Amino acid sequence: EKTIDLRPEGINLLVPVRLDRVMTRRVELRLDDPSDDAVHAILIEDHTDTLRLERSFAAFDATPRTGDELLFGLDAAAPNNCIRLDVRCTIEGVGVDPDDPPLHWDAWNGTQWQRCQTGTDTTGGLNRNGYVDVHLPPDHAIGVIDGARGGWLRAVVCPPEAGLAQYTSPPRIQGAVASSVGGS
Repeated sequence: EKTIDLRPEGINLLVPVRLDRVMTRRVELRLDDPSDDAVHAILIEDHTDTLRLERSFAAFDATPRTGDELLFGLDAAAPNNCIRLDVRCTIEGVGVDPDDPPLHWDAWNGTQWQRCQTGTDTTGGLNRNGYVDVHLPPDHAIGVIDGARGGWLRAVVCPPEAGLAQYTSPPRIQGAVASSVGGS
């Protein structure tokens, strides 16, 4: 049987979501070749149980590097939704401009990571309690990371804009909750 979509053009479905997984993925330089083009190891850690036990963890490596990731796995894909991540953080991500932190946000679309637009970010680069609104693409999809299935989005450390500083230490995450707050 064929499904007929009776929604008016441009109307998105609000997908109720909950945060199912929180992981970090960080790059590590090979010890025998610390140059920028060295092959990197990828280290993945699941922090879901850490948060359930109400303990904190470092969002990135002890000295955050470009490419370090904080991954949020939703229990469902939420195409064209605005996801609000309410995050409890401590001011330990020292060195960054809280109004222009060296982070970008991506979502998994089934084949690759796709850059997302963000709305309001009251966390100052994950350095204080607040929320980040992430606008997911129309092809946001379920993926598997290190055996964990989810509708993934991520914060990625990127090189800072000219004249701005990089993280000198990582923010600490104490809690996180996700919810759909509208369409993108």
